[in-house]
Amino acid sequence: MAVSSEPAYGVVVSRDVMLEMRDGVRLATDVYLPANPDGSPADGRFPTIVGRTSY
Repeated sequence: MAVSSEPAYGVVVSRDVMLEMRDGVRLATDVYLPANPDGSPADGRFPTIVGRTSY
């Protein structure tokens, strides 16, 4: 069985999306979404990875 090393999706990035936390503080967040070959966000459900730092 051959396995392709080509990525199945590209990436669409939205930078500095402001999200409000429970305490009312707003944090700037970058959101990375899978993209179709034409550059539009892909439909469907995908796993999520959340990473936060203090800086």
